[in-house]
Parts: sequence; structure tokens; C-alpha cells
Amino acid sequence: MASETEILQYLKQNDYVDVYVFLINSADNLRNRGILLKNSIERLDEKIVAALRKVEENPDIDPHNKEVSNYIKDIHYAELEVIQRLNILIELLAVYYHFARTNLRELPRAIGKRDIPPKELHEEFVYFKDQTLEDIWRNLRYPDVESFSELSSEEKRTLKGFLLESVKQLQIMFKRIFEFQERFRPIYNKYKHTLSEVTGIYGINKEAKRLETQIYLRIKQDGSFQTYVVGAGWEAAKYLREISGMTYEILRITIDSALLYLANLGKNFIPRTLFIKDDNNMFQNIASKIKSCRVPSFESVVEIPTPDPEILTRFNKEIQEHHVYIMNKDIMNPNDMLKRGVKLTGKTEAYIKND
Repeated sequence: MASETEILQYLKQNDYVDVYVFLINSADNLRNRGILLKNSIERLDEKIVAALRKVEENPDIDPHNKEVSNYIKDIHYAELEVIQRLNILIELLAVYYHFARTNLRELPRAIGKRDIPPKELHEEFVYFKDQTLEDIWRNLRYPDVESFSELSSEEKRTLKGFLLESVKQLQIMFKRIFEFQERFRPIYNKYKHTLSEVTGIYGINKEAKRLETQIYLRIKQDGSFQTYVVGAGWEAAKYLREISGMTYEILRITIDSALLYLANLGKNFIPRTLFIKDDNNMFQNIASKIKSCRVPSFESVVEIPTPDPEILTRFNKEIQEHHVYIMNKDIMNPNDMLKRGVKLTGKTEAYIKND
């Protein structure tokens, strides 16, 4: 198992210092993005409950009732907001997965509009669908179980079986995310850029005692007009919740696997999360026997040094007057980080600077 000092030396020697910090910061940010998406879904649930309550009070209500139509509009816009946040999360997954599998060093620098243009982003969505089990195993850096000498032959077979089961489940999840993104991307784009949606239309199925409503979006494709009809209500909310959970979890483990790869000096490690059924905790029991790799928790604090007095004066003035200040430097520049020093803490503590 690598020490903290060895990890820091590995990061420095292999040009991974900013990558490591960026990944840890991304993991923290993802948790908050996930909360925002979860809150949006809960808001959608609340709007559905409110509308159903209104209908239950008067099932013979006139379909043209303006008050009920406003309740339905609340559902529709809450759902469109979830669709928007979810598509943003899928785009994030595409970017992180692309660089994690192709060139991890470029990830913290891929923040310009030309670093991953729309064409490449869409190609990554297609890759979600087309990747093989072997691709997923490699992309998420699943280990060669034969390298874990602490395990018996039977334990290695069991572990390999768990890993394969997890990869198969991930393949299904990737395909479902692709299908959602393909169907809902035009809806997301039109919602961002136009006011072409038609909302508030509803009907009441008295026999089934069910509210029936859809969102309509006018779209122009290759000179021809189309209307996308999007289901709204409990079933749609359930579907959005499922895809949201899949997207969040795959993005989380993409970041985590890259961090574990760096923390283990590019060598084999045990994934923190597997997508398997394991009622008897066999995976955890086997994983606990492996002492040759690290599975630490990751936390980071990014410190920005106080600027020169002249810059500080300009900074305060711009923030006060315009609420934005553009600083012509990268706060995650690896050379600057090493000048100030980078620290890992755990059972022991290590600190490294440029010589």
C-alpha cells in the first residue's frame, strides 16, 4: 500500500497534481448538484400532489377551469426543470467519462468551449450505448483480481463474478441514460432557448380516477415542424427519478475510480461501489482482506492566497460595482500549487513542494 508521501511524489512526477485536486473538488461539487436535482424532483412530486388534491375535491371539474390549469402548469414547469437539470448532469457525465477513459490529465483543463465541442459530446453519448463489457471494465479501471495475492482462488473467482455482474448492470444503465438523452435532448434544448412549450392542458379520466396531462413542445427539424408530447405526472416523475439516480451514481463512481487509480499509483485497486446483489456482504468480506491497495475518503480545501494590494483594491471595486471580477490566472495551476505546497492527511501526513 502506497504511503501519502509516495502518492504525492507520484502525482508530481506524472503531472497529476491539478487532476487530483480537481477530481476531489468535483466529487464535492457533485454532491451539491445531486441535492439540487433531488430537490427539483421533490418539488415536482409536491406539485403533482397539489393538483391531484384539487381534482379529488371536484372530479367533475370543467377541463377549462383556469385555476386547475395553473396547478397543471406548475407540474409541467417543475418537470421541465427536472429534465433540464438531468440533461446537464448527463452532459457532465459525458465530459468526465470521456476524459477519464481517454486522457485523464486533460480533464481539469477541458473547460473551454473547444475542448469538447457538441459533436464530440454527442459521440460520447453514442459511446454510452455502444461500449462493450470490456470497455466499461477498462474505463472504470476494474482490477485484475489475480494481482490480489491475499485472496484464495475461490475468493478471486467470487470477486471476479461480482465485478462482472456490476459491469453488466452498468452497461444496462448506460444504455438507458443514452435512450433518455436521445429522446429528451431536443426538449431540453428548446426549453433553454425558446418559449415554444404549451402547458396547462389536462383531462380527467373519471373511470380510472386519474388526472391525464401532457406537455407539448413545438420543434423545427430540417425545415419541418414537429410537436413533442411529453407525459407528465407520477409515471414521468418515477422515470426521471430512476434516470437521475443512474446518472448521478455513474458520474460519482467515474470520479471516484479516477481518484482511487491515482491514490494507488496507477495500480490495481478495489472499487468502492459495485452494482450487485450481495445480501450476505460477501464483497465487503473479500475486499477487507486486500491490504495492497488504498480506498481512502477524499476531501479537499482549495486556498486562494491574498492578492497584492493593488489587485485587491481592483477586485473589491469590481465585485461591489459589477458583482463579477475576472482574474487572469488559474487558481488550480499545478505549478502555483507546488510553490505553496500540496498536503495529504490520513494516518500519516505528507507535504510536498517544488524543489
